[in-house]
Amino acid sequence: MPSPTSDLDTSSPPQPEVCDQPLTILVVHEVDWLTKVVYEIHDFTEHLARRGNRVLVVDFEESWQRSGVLDLYRSTRRLTNVSRATGGAGCVELVRPPLVKLPLLDRVSAVPIHAAAINRLIQREQVDVVLLYSAPTNGVGTVLAARRHRVPVVFRAIDVLHRMRSRWLSLPVLGAERLVLRLSDHVVANSPRLSLYAKQLGRRNDEPDVLLPGVATDVFHPQPRDPDLAASLGVSDDDRVVAFVGTFFEFAGLDALIRGLPQMREAAASCSVKLLLIGGGGDDEKLRDQAH
Repeated sequence: MPSPTSDLDTSSPPQPEVCDQPLTILVVHEVDWLTKVVYEIHDFTEHLARRGNRVLVVDFEESWQRSGVLDLYRSTRRLTNVSRATGGAGCVELVRPPLVKLPLLDRVSAVPIHAAAINRLIQREQVDVVLLYSAPTNGVGTVLAARRHRVPVVFRAIDVLHRMRSRWLSLPVLGAERLVLRLSDHVVANSPRLSLYAKQLGRRNDEPDVLLPGVATDVFHPQPRDPDLAASLGVSDDDRVVAFVGTFFEFAGLDALIRGLPQMREAAASCSVKLLLIGGGGDDEKLRDQAH
């Protein structure tokens, strides 16, 4: 099976330093690794593989399809040489635990199924460390399995997870998030504010590290202004542009940016200020109405 790749051109990536002592790293998430938009979970993980580590990834196949009425179950699948962010420069092994192909039951049944699968992986593959991005579906099962086998867990905090779910799901997700933050051996947040949130919610005595999101400088770098693009966005040569690129989550603070635009304009009296929000998500319509 050919490995899925991203649309980014990474044909000649710089060669990374190779680890002196490569590790077997288990990365656990709860989204569909093959269909989810490429972001940190792919990029960071594949760069760990580029450095010579063996990287196993557990995901949740959200985009499952049934071939017929009786196609209700899929057994474990393992895909090798999977690369989505580095153009094949870093490849991981994707492990997809058994799946019940029924709406709602797919996610609910994944809690015990993934816990058992992750426990077996940690034991059989001699995992050195777990990098965990998940909480509600398989996060709690992962930290408990890792503790059973005395394998350290690093939780990467990139979102306020319970505020990404509907109201009736937010409370159980909050409980899982709190437990994962409390039981993980170490927490690494992607912003100072999220580090404070992780410490308070997990009631941790230590200070979670802050590792800011990286930038692929071969893709994102200064380049000549595109006058046609600027004109299509209503941006003139004299404008100062404040930009956000990402997902429009309720907790992202984009409503505060819109409310603060008059103050930004007052502070920059000598020029015009434009606010550019690039992306989409659950708050899309609300932010459009607020901007209007």
